[in-house]
Amino acid sequence: MRNIETWSYPETLDRDKWLIATYFVDLPPSVSLVDGAHGMGIAQTTGSWVQLPDDLMELVESYNGRFEGIYRIPPAELKANPDEKVACVMRIAYPAHIFNNDLTTLLTITLSNELSTSQEIKLLDLQFPPIFLDQLPGPRFGVQGIRDKLGVYDRPLLLNVIKPCIGLPPEESAKLVYESAFAGIDLIKEDEKLSDDANSPIEKRVRANKAAIQRAEEATGHKTLYIANISSKISKLKDNAFRARDAGADILLVNFVGVGLTALQMLAEDTDLNMPLLTHFNLAQIWYESPNLGISSFLILGKLPRLAGADMVVQLVPYGKYTISLDSFLMYTRALTMPFRGIKPAMPVVGGGSHPRLVPRIVKDLGIDFVAGVGGAIQAHPQGTTAGVRAMRQALDASIRDVPLDIYAGEHPELLAALEKW
Repeated sequence: MRNIETWSYPETLDRDKWLIATYFVDLPPSVSLVDGAHGMGIAQTTGSWVQLPDDLMELVESYNGRFEGIYRIPPAELKANPDEKVACVMRIAYPAHIFNNDLTTLLTITLSNELSTSQEIKLLDLQFPPIFLDQLPGPRFGVQGIRDKLGVYDRPLLLNVIKPCIGLPPEESAKLVYESAFAGIDLIKEDEKLSDDANSPIEKRVRANKAAIQRAEEATGHKTLYIANISSKISKLKDNAFRARDAGADILLVNFVGVGLTALQMLAEDTDLNMPLLTHFNLAQIWYESPNLGISSFLILGKLPRLAGADMVVQLVPYGKYTISLDSFLMYTRALTMPFRGIKPAMPVVGGGSHPRLVPRIVKDLGIDFVAGVGGAIQAHPQGTTAGVRAMRQALDASIRDVPLDIYAGEHPELLAALEKW
């Protein structure tokens, strides 16, 4: 059998024609890293678990993956201990034409079969060629578009999630929505767990909550956008989206891991719908939490939803109630906002146990282009929902002016009460 050569210098591959996947790999010492990379490049594309006849492989050789780098960790040159696994960073190049600009095919090829079942392998990053990026929508509105809808450009935005998350009939949720909107909230989001159920069908709750927002806006002049959850089985997504839009929703919430990246892309590309899309991190943990399996949070919470068309992405903060690392947080939030071949930046919505005392740190780490997503710290404020919104707005104002919260609270009783509680 002919040994098909799959090892290439990076300089020999045309970056306009190849997609580069970077993996962390943990292999038994009995497996050669070079042989492992060779096998992965073929198995994920044209190959099989058995050697195919040479004439068949020659016919499809232009579809083979190639490996262009193996970096042992640590970079030891001597033999490994027979009882220890050997770790490495591996870069495999895939011909761009095999993906057909399809995100489902992308994940199938770069993280399935041999990669997801036989070895301890984690996909760290994907380097896309222009031919792939140019076919993906990216955010239709992005950071600028969301700010344009609100007319707010000089500070972080503030979002409230109505609590309790589920169970409230529309007339009850509308009372809380009015209090938040009257206090000066920028965005009000339905919870990601809320469905189109008999107690709270999409049209009924959106109309009730938008009417409450409009009453508050008439009283204060402050604009608030309403985010409706349309997540469901794929066959209902578009119907839910148009029902929510026609009832008055300003932004649509999509649980993108549950419905899939291509479902998110479908909504982003729909010119008749033409609405901003917010995605939520739920279920993403099963992809990124293992150090040896799955996909990095940089990809699943940042790069991929941005490419698929998310205008806003709900993400975890490392200094709240979750255990995500600071480095991961800084990487996946920047994956949404840093320059990316003309693709619009998306807005990070950061939350998960957020309250006023955490605001200075978030502003220090992210600047002003983020949304502070707050639920309990608004609804559970000692002085009520309205005071909870004002306390968060005061914390944001103090932080962007670099004024210590304890000093700013001296003239703002809502902030003072929040600091005393949290």
